[in-house]
Amino acid sequence: MDDLRKDLKKIEDKFIKIGLDYSRKIVNCQCNDINLLRGSLLYRNGAIGYQLDLIQNYQTHLTDLLDQKDGFKIAQDLSIRPSRKLNYHFDDLIFNIMSFYDYLAAYVIYVFYGEEIRESAVDYDPLSFTNEKFSHLIPVLRKINWTEFAKLVREGEKSKLKYNSEMVQESSTSNQVLEFDNSYIIHISRLRNDIIHNKASIVGQSLSYDFTAGAKFNFSAPAKFQEFFPELETNYMEAVRFIVKNFTDSILKIADGLLEDIERNRNTEKDDEWISFEPKD
Repeated sequence: MDDLRKDLKKIEDKFIKIGLDYSRKIVNCQCNDINLLRGSLLYRNGAIGYQLDLIQNYQTHLTDLLDQKDGFKIAQDLSIRPSRKLNYHFDDLIFNIMSFYDYLAAYVIYVFYGEEIRESAVDYDPLSFTNEKFSHLIPVLRKINWTEFAKLVREGEKSKLKYNSEMVQESSTSNQVLEFDNSYIIHISRLRNDIIHNKASIVGQSLSYDFTAGAKFNFSAPAKFQEFFPELETNYMEAVRFIVKNFTDSILKIADGLLEDIERNRNTEKDDEWISFEPKD
């Protein structure tokens, strides 16, 4: 899982760079709107890393439990089935990942349509960090979720988001959005909706014993997850890795698209930028 943690750190670094590039190349001042939006993204990114740690630590705890002299009997007598705890973590992972995508939709909208949003705001102060001034974004953010954003990219005027769709449709970012929405995000979104609105999808559990290897817990991914991704192995940890790896891959590629688009749409010549700092990749 160390590779996944490294990718989560890369996401944090990428969005710091995007904020700096937007401030330097688009508005040519420190844009605190983009910093505040980024803060929400990094909060969810941290929550995903935290859930990953909880899952791995709990698996280690179960292995240590079974290694005890009476581990098999202790495992049989646990008051809460281990699969239930892993289910809680799995659900939280799905919720945080889709929440990140919803936040990301608002972030991307701001990158492309920030000028329009700022011009429509009352008493706008671009340098303010206060929540009171940030309230000019609230009416905009309430209307944005990943599903409507992806529809804006894919179908333009059919989306409820009333922006000039050509601007985002012709961007580098749009290619990454559509690629990952079709193959991954749309399925995670439907999985989240099913868990929230219909019924819990349960992690499978069995406890086996081998005279050579000893006792072992076996956990399978929730049945609903297997419906959306039937080509995958049913192992619980493999499902967790798949979810997080596809998440980090998609976010890093979308972030690279944003950096390309900011450079392409820059309003400020390099020599005129308010700060000459060039962040490292």
